[in-house]
Amino acid sequence: MNSSRDTAELAVYTLAREIAAEFSALAPVEAVWLGGSHASGDANASSDVDLYVYTSVELPVADRARIIEPRASVAEVGYDIWEVEDYWLERNGTKLEAMYRRLEWEIRYLEDLFTHNRARMGFSTTRWHSVVNAHVLFDRNGWTREIKALADRPYPDELAAAIIHLNFSVLRGTLVTHPEAFVSALARDDLVFAHSRVGEILNCYFDILFALNRTLHPGAKRQLANAQKLPLKPDGMADDITDLLQSSPDKLSGKIEGLLGNLETLLEHSRALL
Repeated sequence: MNSSRDTAELAVYTLAREIAAEFSALAPVEAVWLGGSHASGDANASSDVDLYVYTSVELPVADRARIIEPRASVAEVGYDIWEVEDYWLERNGTKLEAMYRRLEWEIRYLEDLFTHNRARMGFSTTRWHSVVNAHVLFDRNGWTREIKALADRPYPDELAAAIIHLNFSVLRGTLVTHPEAFVSALARDDLVFAHSRVGEILNCYFDILFALNRTLHPGAKRQLANAQKLPLKPDGMADDITDLLQSSPDKLSGKIEGLLGNLETLLEHSRALL
């Protein structure tokens, strides 16, 4: 057992519980969870501390600031770009992110996922992964038990098929595939757009692999490292992806084709394209 790591994780949990207790004093706050790498067990010394703050109504920025600013050396409150969230550094240098989410959003997401097999282009089951792995710091009325009970189920085969079908359809077989858009971008010398399509290709690629393995997608960070743990994956996957990302623009098309060809072979052998 790594005692120094255990000590560091205990400090994180102590800090997270302290902040959750402050948020719990606000009436709209229904639950506070510790998420991210500290919840999934993948944290290292540089990992942020991610807090999910669930509310019944939108939490005013002023209320958030009254909790965060007195304890922060640097704070960015109301930094609502990707979602409603705040960032700050504790005085000891620990970086925190608080994401504010409505209760009904999470329930609607899971019901949509399970009832309608709602696939997305990349990261289809990442929020399901967050619900399953999050550690509860505060729960006012037992809502956490409800949402975790909803999430506690086997991976539906129908959902896996939907994710594979949707993501594969934008990699192969249509006029609007990501690889086609990539080639068009290269033809007009638009390297910025071309590289953005490489990212989209990889997002779909990994979403397919996690679905094929009936494994919840853990998110954008460490996608290759997490995919390497999967039992079903293309031969030479890590080398192929590393080679792709390090290739010059004139070689990218061939690298993408090889990567997707190996994925297609895996899916055919797994009978996932029937």
